[in-house]
Amino acid sequence: MFTFATTQSSITKLWRDGFSFYKNTFTKIWYLTLAVTVTIWILQIAGAVIPTTDLNLPFSQIPKRDILILVVLTLVSFLTHSYFIGLLYTRIYNLGKHKHVSLIKDMQVVRSRFFALCGIILLMACIVILGMLALVIPGIFMAYLFMFSVPLVICENYSIWRALGTSAKLVWGNWWRTFWVMIPIAVFFYSVYGLDALLVDKIYRGVIGIANIIFFTLFGSLIYTFILVQFNDLQLRKKK
Repeated sequence: MFTFATTQSSITKLWRDGFSFYKNTFTKIWYLTLAVTVTIWILQIAGAVIPTTDLNLPFSQIPKRDILILVVLTLVSFLTHSYFIGLLYTRIYNLGKHKHVSLIKDMQVVRSRFFALCGIILLMACIVILGMLALVIPGIFMAYLFMFSVPLVICENYSIWRALGTSAKLVWGNWWRTFWVMIPIAVFFYSVYGLDALLVDKIYRGVIGIANIIFFTLFGSLIYTFILVQFNDLQLRKKK
């Protein structure tokens, strides 16, 4: 049974712990990764099918109805995705802490912190996008610097600004360490994204969609387990 470390760990041990945590929690949360993947896929299909106009036309030529539909679907997708992100973090974190909390209780926790959760995800996205526009490297730096803001909000009930500041303090002085711990996961998932891009015009989109659902159902929680294992390690380092 996996348990969060109580002493500082090497990068290789964090990799092993991340995979061990994933294996120990997969059977308990796979249905959540399936739910979020299917939901987002359905919303993407709706966004492609419902509009009656070619969305590649100049903005001024797209009917207001189609613009409104896309705005609503984008908003619903963001809120749905944010909710499931919060629920996965809460569920996996409690499993790592061996807290016997029901799914209903975890859902109530996410609902009570939902406004802050959406706020921190939106704010982080804006910060990273602005950083990416500034020659990419600042965006990558910011993404890792504030990576633990979401678990701080949803797992520790921090406010948005306190979470940003605390995440920066945890990572500051450990940025390269944080970067290298996440490298296996980044390479793994971006390889799949790249394969998707190569095959999207060669294989029926429905087949790719089903393949993505299977993939993210099986491996989606890896991101959360790696982040939470590293989150625990950085907290230990700051307590030193």
